[in-house]
Amino acid sequence: MTSPPRQRRTALLAVGAVGLLIAVLGIVFAFIPDDRPGVVEPAWLNDPLDGKVRYCTGEDLSRSQEASVRDFNERFGQENGAVLVELSATANGQFAEYKRILRADAESQCDIVYLDVIHMPYFATKNLLYDMTPYLQQNNRIGEFDDTLVKTIRYEDKFWGVPKQLDAGVLFYRTDKGLRPPRSWPDLFEQARPRNQGEKPRLRFQAAGYEGLTVVFLELAYSAGARPIISSDGKRADIYQEPAVRALAAMRNAIGRALPKEAINQADKGSLSIFEHGGALFMRSWPFAAARIHRDADIAERNRKRDAVVRRQAADNFKVVPLPPWTPGGDHVGILGGHDLVIPRNARNPRGALRLIDFLTSFSQVRQDAREYAQVPVLKSVASDPDVKNETIPAIRRTRIEERPLIANYDVVSQIISSGLSEALQKKKQIRTALIDINRCVQEALQSSEAGIDEGLDAKACLDGQ
Repeated sequence: MTSPPRQRRTALLAVGAVGLLIAVLGIVFAFIPDDRPGVVEPAWLNDPLDGKVRYCTGEDLSRSQEASVRDFNERFGQENGAVLVELSATANGQFAEYKRILRADAESQCDIVYLDVIHMPYFATKNLLYDMTPYLQQNNRIGEFDDTLVKTIRYEDKFWGVPKQLDAGVLFYRTDKGLRPPRSWPDLFEQARPRNQGEKPRLRFQAAGYEGLTVVFLELAYSAGARPIISSDGKRADIYQEPAVRALAAMRNAIGRALPKEAINQADKGSLSIFEHGGALFMRSWPFAAARIHRDADIAERNRKRDAVVRRQAADNFKVVPLPPWTPGGDHVGILGGHDLVIPRNARNPRGALRLIDFLTSFSQVRQDAREYAQVPVLKSVASDPDVKNETIPAIRRTRIEERPLIANYDVVSQIISSGLSEALQKKKQIRTALIDINRCVQEALQSSEAGIDEGLDAKACLDGQ
């Protein structure tokens, strides 16, 4: 029996509505984050490679990542090889980009991320990374890595990444200008003062209002005897201390004397360029800069560039030493930096990502990074290899390395600190007032994080008392 036309239309509309509802729900559920833990399987290392692996990093200033990707592709082939994706040059810029592209509902853009150690807790707490514990526990791989850096990949008894690069600040100085390794920070500031009419101050460090400024401040503050700026449970700010007051006062007094005023707008890249061109005789930087100075001089000579001579003079006449102590005979203090390799939960090719991570952290690759790119080895076996020598390892070994707070909202805390420090360096606020305001706003950020609010605190507004 044939259904009446009206009943047939009603039935079709009902079926269509159900279909539409299913489609809509499918779209909605596709963008709801999957709370099931994404866990790597060591057996993936035995799977054949299937598709490209997108390796996301910050700007590859040393070009070591480029070399590693080239080596991987030579071994495994271009068709299923790695592709290097370079993002921002600064830690703050990288964090903003990774927050956007690693979201559970974001389109996959990275299979591996070269993640700054300070940002690991944020992405681990958001469940946006693969759990790497099975891979690291197999054959005790975790025991192969530097113990200090292992701390940065652990969160809530799981390992969310694999250590790749250990960093700490070092001091570069020209050996052809009558200088000597400074005995203290005050001694460095004194040596860096101009000696001739029209000469600019001779020191560069990262004084722009970003993460680099936070690090330099902590290096001075801890060398001056400061306690950790945040309690071990992540609940209490402790930034307004007398050693921190002395450190910030020394930094501000150096502006216009040891450090030119324009340096308050310079990050790592700008400082490095000036040192390479002879515009600075001292430079606080990271180990990568040693290899970069030599590489840039070679390229300039090969291409017969106008600045080849000054670059060669810098490359042939610098030395790397630990950052100075606060007083002669004291500890050389550096702040732990570095990067871990992580696999985002939205990666398209996690199996290939694990294979690339295994390659990047192999003895041969870590050894190459140390010998050719001045990186501090993360593998104990490479660190103890007598054939591994570069200009930065002896300086790092003489350095007492302190950690930055491993908290989920470190980026917010660092923005508060660097913004407040920048105000003090520009003399918009008195030293003590700036540190009191920083401490108050960091405390607010810690309390917000404990309450489950990670975003939303406006650093500038808080520092201005709004």
